[in-house]
Amino acid sequence: MYSFPKNRLFPYSALSSAHSEMGNKLVNVATTETHPPIANAMRKLGRTWHTLADLDQAQAISECVILSDSLGYQGLNARSAKETLQQRTAVLEEYQAAVKSAISKRRHIERLKASANIRPERVDEALEDLEEVTLLTYIKVNSRLKHFSGEQI
Repeated sequence: MYSFPKNRLFPYSALSSAHSEMGNKLVNVATTETHPPIANAMRKLGRTWHTLADLDQAQAISECVILSDSLGYQGLNARSAKETLQQRTAVLEEYQAAVKSAISKRRHIERLKASANIRPERVDEALEDLEEVTLLTYIKVNSRLKHFSGEQI
């Protein structure tokens, strides 16, 4: 897996270390300077570079936090979308199973109706029961789908 160099991902971090090094060098120059006003100015300039390094480091940390929060938020959104899609898939599978079952029952009833051993009145009653069960199944599946999507099939 490829990993990006730190200074490319967070330029403020690299800038912070560069500013800190410059501050250290200026403080070191100030300790070797023999002229006191120039040494004092170099020391103050070195401290300023250190302060600038601290600000850059704070900016780098802030960017990391913002990036982390954004990724966490998008992860939650993705998880929620996944769960919703799984629930919708389950409802659609239930619907497909109900349709297959209704088709199978209809075929069986039609075979019974064509048979000579069974009375056609009983077959008609079975057909009515099948239609009622099919209607109830469609209503149940439709109400579950409306729950997820807010619209009818």
